[in-house]
Amino acid sequence: MKDATSRVLWVVTDEKPGHRSQQEGLVERLQALASFDVFWLNVESLDISLLDVLLRRRIKPELPAPDWILGAGAGTHSLILKLKRIFRAKTILLMRGAFPMALFDANITPVHDNPPKRRNVLPTTGVMNPVVPRYEGRDEHTGTFLIGGVNDHYQWDDA
Repeated sequence: MKDATSRVLWVVTDEKPGHRSQQEGLVERLQALASFDVFWLNVESLDISLLDVLLRRRIKPELPAPDWILGAGAGTHSLILKLKRIFRAKTILLMRGAFPMALFDANITPVHDNPPKRRNVLPTTGVMNPVVPRYEGRDEHTGTFLIGGVNDHYQWDDA
């Protein structure tokens, strides 16, 4: 239920684990700072035609209209832009997209993706996730590297 101070955030997800983790991390931080009603929408379940966009047909009438729409992953970009047009909502894109960054209100992009210097681009060191650092009991002279997962940009050499 939306109250006078809460904002509505639609999170458009492709359910890929890395993208979902980034979205969860940002959603947790946003909710720590402000009141948000969050609705998760799978990109596979939303089929929006050009006519829907042009006529601004209400998509997901059972949900409150979004103030913000968040997405991560190339498969979500065109849907986010369609929803932006229908609802006149602000958009947040995690990672560098295939569409021009100027089409999105905010782009949160890791430095390793070489984001341009623009007002609507926030470069990050690494990617977001829902992991909260724990400092008590840590030895400041040791650390851990976590390596794994499939990556289109790198090939692992087991040797």
